Amino acid sequence: MKKMIKIVCLLATTSLLAATPIYATQKSNKSAEKTQAVTVADITKMVDDSIAKTKKLLPYLDDFPHKTVTIDEGGDKTVRVLLKKNEDEEKILPNVVLWLDKKTGELKRFRLLNDANTDESLAKGETAVEQATAFLKQWYGEDMRGYRYNPYLSHTIGVPFSKVVNGLFYPSQSLRITVDSAGRITEGGQAPVPDSNFNYPVPEIEETRFDDPKDAIPVEEMETLVASMMTLSHDGDTFIYQPMFSGYIDAKTGKGLEIRQANYETPGPIVHVKPSGATFSVKTKEDAASYLKKERGIQATAADIREEAARDETKKRFWWKEGTEQEALVQADAATGEVVAYFTIDTEQNETKSVTREQARLLAIKEVEKYLPSGTTELMEIVNHRSENWRGNMFTFAPLHQGIPNLSHAFTVNIHGDQVTDFFGATKAKLAAKPTEVAKVVSAEQAAKAFLKENPLQLIYFYPKDNGKQAVLTYQAKQGYSLTKINAVTGKIIEPKNE
Repeated sequence: MKKMIKIVCLLATTSLLAATPIYATQKSNKSAEKTQAVTVADITKMVDDSIAKTKKLLPYLDDFPHKTVTIDEGGDKTVRVLLKKNEDEEKILPNVVLWLDKKTGELKRFRLLNDANTDESLAKGETAVEQATAFLKQWYGEDMRGYRYNPYLSHTIGVPFSKVVNGLFYPSQSLRITVDSAGRITEGGQAPVPDSNFNYPVPEIEETRFDDPKDAIPVEEMETLVASMMTLSHDGDTFIYQPMFSGYIDAKTGKGLEIRQANYETPGPIVHVKPSGATFSVKTKEDAASYLKKERGIQATAADIREEAARDETKKRFWWKEGTEQEALVQADAATGEVVAYFTIDTEQNETKSVTREQARLLAIKEVEKYLPSGTTELMEIVNHRSENWRGNMFTFAPLHQGIPNLSHAFTVNIHGDQVTDFFGATKAKLAAKPTEVAKVVSAEQAAKAFLKENPLQLIYFYPKDNGKQAVLTYQAKQGYSLTKINAVTGKIIEPKNE
């Protein structure tokens, strides 16, 4: 059972205004009460001493004289200190939160939160990096405890710093410093790799084994290995090469790492299908209500449906009970009325019987067969690697032309329980589209060369979840690598269209 100690006091005074409540398993005998009282006194002194030191780093703490201290003895090894400007419990913002080491009182993390905390309020560019670096030196010392500014990581939530081992970045041990536009440091401390789901425990760096960087395959030899991860596809118009891997490659073996915390796709098996011959035409609110009743078991009426033009003017949207917990959307082609997408957040529908992954896969294939053009016999399954926190079962199937998948017009289905909660597809014409025949396409090696020129690999150390005490020598592609597409006819990068 967790034992919580909560202390509320004023920084301006040395006395304890409220040494209680002390929650959970508090013993009733006098000796236990005496021990508990000593603990509270020790914690109070430790917190006060820590705040006094932290004020040298963060002078604005003087504006937050009221504090609440919370200790979760069943949780991590920190003391959480909430600082506010007054005792008004209704007025939450602004506030400052400090996380202190439970034993030593050392400042581990901090965050200033107020109504002005937005992306627009943050400092940008080199100025932010210089200010964050200067602050970290003041906090950690000139050597910054082995952390260095990491320009390869995202700056969306602060300036990132990573440990450096053997001259290589180790992003699994990272922290960030956030600077606002006024030059004030608003957040700092250890954090997961920015823009990732790598928020799992990582062993202390002193306990971790790191292979010699000399053991890595030379980056010049990675071209052939990356070529094996380039998938030839088409979009109904031309042929395309796309990278399909996690973005992490074991630098000693050249094999792609399977990362359970990342979202990425890889080519899967060929699936034999038989179109059902069903036809759905949704051009009016009445049509949408009929589709929801017959196909989704939703007792919808036209009066409850709102029709709108989609951003893509070739499509129309029909919303049922928009903004409620039973919301549903039907999206149809504006010209033909073909249903190309469906979505619902009906919580009652989602609470259905559980099915195995394979049972859900068969349900997804059956759903796709309703929308396929006649004559379709095979699809390629695209394996969706999703974060381990992903709920439900997602499946993607791509039409094939001479064994080459059309990834631009693939069909994605989500199954929750034994129900289809959403899908996204295309019209039969787009699913059946075939690119203009060409004499030949460039090799996967040539495509890999273009890809690597645009996305140079970085040699780092990476710690996969539950990997014992061993960090992995890894080649990492830069963030956003999966959006890179290469024209397979010209061998050149396809520039993204500005929407």
